[in-house]
Amino acid sequence: MSTERPDLKLIDPGSTGTSYLWWKVAEAPPGQTISPSSPMPLIGGPLSLTQMATIRAWITDGAPDN
Repeated sequence: MSTERPDLKLIDPGSTGTSYLWWKVAEAPPGQTISPSSPMPLIGGPLSLTQMATIRAWITDGAPDN
């Protein structure tokens, strides 16, 4: 669970809509909020579209441990 949003799993396999990690690297669903003061990644600027697509696909595919 996230300490900022304890109602969310850090990663909810199969669902970006309820995965805190996705909210942090991409965006929260409409009507939801997350602290803009601590975006991820903390250093190095925002992720590329390719990196974000990889994370989204990994979560959507069930977050396999591979």
